[in-house]
Amino acid sequence: MKKGLFRKGLVIGIILFLIGVSLAPSINAYISKISLDDEIIEYTIEICGMNGGKQKVTLTQRETKEVESLFDSVTERLNKTETREEAEDIFEDAVLELDKYGLLGGLTVKQAQNLVTKGYQIIKNIDFLYKLLDINNNGLNWDGNRYCLIYGEVNEGCQFYSPFIKYGKFVDFFLAISLIRAIPWDLARNGISTVTPTFADIVFGLKIPRPDEDLLFPAQGFIWTIGTKGIREWNGSFFGQIADFSVKIGPVMSKVSYIGATWFLGIKILIPSNEDSHKTWLIGSAQQVYLDYRIPGFLVTC
Repeated sequence: MKKGLFRKGLVIGIILFLIGVSLAPSINAYISKISLDDEIIEYTIEICGMNGGKQKVTLTQRETKEVESLFDSVTERLNKTETREEAEDIFEDAVLELDKYGLLGGLTVKQAQNLVTKGYQIIKNIDFLYKLLDINNNGLNWDGNRYCLIYGEVNEGCQFYSPFIKYGKFVDFFLAISLIRAIPWDLARNGISTVTPTFADIVFGLKIPRPDEDLLFPAQGFIWTIGTKGIREWNGSFFGQIADFSVKIGPVMSKVSYIGATWFLGIKILIPSNEDSHKTWLIGSAQQVYLDYRIPGFLVTC
């Protein structure tokens, strides 16, 4: 009797072992899927125009895909847009969705919505300083945009610089005072009174001069704007056409950066695309935007 029970137990054990072996690949695949969904991706958020500074937010792979779908949805809606009012509604909806993932850099939804949709009002109110200093003035014969909402995603060649680095502390101080006075009351009531002079000039593309042949690194992605010249957009590889400036990167080498947007106010999000690079997603307002698919031939050098 005991021997029969032992044999039955042995048979059952062998059967369970075989079942376990057959299910192992499925279990491992399931565990791998969980690990993939729970992989952490770090986003860097920076607020240009308010005291938000930089913040890092971690999202799972699943959340990252949802955010990417949001970006695609915004792009699709903007491609069907004809008026600034429609674009502002889309921007506000995008901010509302970004808040669900903690991607507003510490701003409230209302603050962020006002910043990305009404920032151009502040820019227009201090344009007298722009005219006084004749900064980045390429005249009227250019195919860019001005006082515009700007939205885009750039894979490479996009950098943000403070415009005050080029013009000195006096301009920094003067613009700070002007900016505070230029804030419309309706924006101040909604928290935009905390605006500080943290505009950003945006570089699209750069060049490294060499004796034999220059190395060119265009920005790659898309930029959509709506402003005084209607809708202007660029898609593919392009360079900034507003101004350039040179920075030394070694004892004998330098790089020339091409400014394609000035006085940006809004939100930029850095998204890692691989170990060595990232995508830049931006939404907000700019004083002027001018890009082209060619290397600039004429520039006002800062």
